[in-house]
Amino acid sequence: MKRDLDGIASRSYDVLVVGGGIHGAWAAWDATLRGLKVALIDRGDFGAETSANNLRVIHGGLRYLQHLDLPRMRESIREQRTLLRVAPHLVHPMPCLVPTYGRGMQGRLAMRAALTANDVVGCRRNRGLEPGQRLLRGRILPASEVRSIIPDVPDRGLTGGAVWYDAQIVSPERLVLSLLQAATKRGATVANYLGAERLIVERDRVRGVEALDVVTDRRLYLRADVVVNFAGPWADALLATAFAGRELPRLFPHTQAWNLVLRRRLIDDFAAGLYSLRVFTDADRRIARKQRLMFFVPWRDATIVGTSHRPYDAERGPDFDLDDPAEIADLLEDVSAAYPAADLSAADVGYAFGGLLPGEVDPSTGNVRLAKHPRVRDHAVADGIPGIVSAVGVKFTTARYVAEKAIDRAVMQRGRGPASSTATTPVDGGDITDWPAFLRDAMADQPTEIEPEAFRRLLEHRGTGYRDVLRIGADHHHYLKPLATGCPVLAAEVAYAARHEAAMTLADIVRRRTDLGVRGRPDDAALERAAAIAADELGWSPARTAQEVADVQRHYARFESS
Repeated sequence: MKRDLDGIASRSYDVLVVGGGIHGAWAAWDATLRGLKVALIDRGDFGAETSANNLRVIHGGLRYLQHLDLPRMRESIREQRTLLRVAPHLVHPMPCLVPTYGRGMQGRLAMRAALTANDVVGCRRNRGLEPGQRLLRGRILPASEVRSIIPDVPDRGLTGGAVWYDAQIVSPERLVLSLLQAATKRGATVANYLGAERLIVERDRVRGVEALDVVTDRRLYLRADVVVNFAGPWADALLATAFAGRELPRLFPHTQAWNLVLRRRLIDDFAAGLYSLRVFTDADRRIARKQRLMFFVPWRDATIVGTSHRPYDAERGPDFDLDDPAEIADLLEDVSAAYPAADLSAADVGYAFGGLLPGEVDPSTGNVRLAKHPRVRDHAVADGIPGIVSAVGVKFTTARYVAEKAIDRAVMQRGRGPASSTATTPVDGGDITDWPAFLRDAMADQPTEIEPEAFRRLLEHRGTGYRDVLRIGADHHHYLKPLATGCPVLAAEVAYAARHEAAMTLADIVRRRTDLGVRGRPDDAALERAAAIAADELGWSPARTAQEVADVQRHYARFESS
């Protein structure tokens, strides 16, 4: 996967996808599998915005019981099963635990009923999955066992706990890259840092986009039969360039969401939901609950916790600024109140994920109401202008299905074509029948130069593609060593990102291609070594290399000072 601007500008396409987040990546993969000529562009790096802001949980829809929304619950279960099947290296079963209190909606009886309903609705959730990827049935635990799992759990009125199984994604960023790698291997063309400035309209039909290369300020004109607008927070602004004077419903009203990465593992083996003290109401709920659950998700040797949903000033535009100490402090206060025994302080925050989600503020409560259903708008049908389909998703888990629906509409605008096959086709690195057996066999053949922890993480990130990284070490044996003492990232991963994954900056490598900076500021020695390798691969000058290091350090310093 290489960034080739001359190549992308020299051809016309059946489908041009605008937006390289999880939805756009699925759309490019889907269209490519249908035999279409596909291009994808993104104004920043792939998966760098909303798609990176999540708890690393692939939800099966249990929470939709409170809305009695069974269709949405079934959709989530189906897509969770699909991800466990097509990306088995990245998505694994994970137990989740919520303590029960008293005799009301937080009590054992109510939660037992919820788990039973979840098992009934999800009776097919394991269909077609290998044993190592199957999700167990829910169960109720006694209070004593809950205390052993969650150290110093809030104890007043504790009666036990409810356990159900969802799935955890090792790296959302790697799933985006796996989809794009898969698409490019089948002929798709992709380019990051190439922003869609406006839609090209000729004779009342969208014919492509005018794009701006962020790196060189070069303008390109990309031609396509159908543009698929998965631009997320920028979707409405892009539409406005072609639909001036027309009243269109807003696709992506902005709200903001935050998750924290804590430097410590607070709870082992289970994701745990603990009740915050902040009053929260949702007018769409059929079953009332006034307290929001804060989820503590064990991940690597850290904990991801969230999520806070807050209003966002639309006049600020979609260029979301992560540097918001007040939001981080507010979420930390909420988390601390949910789990006082953790004794958290600002020093425990290694990083924060922030991003924009579609939603609106409930005027009666002041709370954010997230959009609950995706939107796919075929502008040929809805607005009388063919050549464009716009879509906005609401959930990482169901992005594949939303992309399928969008590409269905794009195909219909061109005539008829084959159906989607993304639900059954493994992503790049995911052609693994039995993940536990694959992991066991690969670990048994581990190169002696690589530490077991680093090698296992390489397998989880890349699946069958781990061999491609090791081949770089065959030519440069020292690349099989970690970047620095105690760092699990191999030097070969940095070189591979620069050569084959369209990494343009050190931040691309640190924050999305590798695990170097996903839980907080990287060690200085590891960062300097990564920069030196990237400079060698990408031809950076000493001044450019120093600037790249400084940019990464400045980014993390913002969170450390908050």
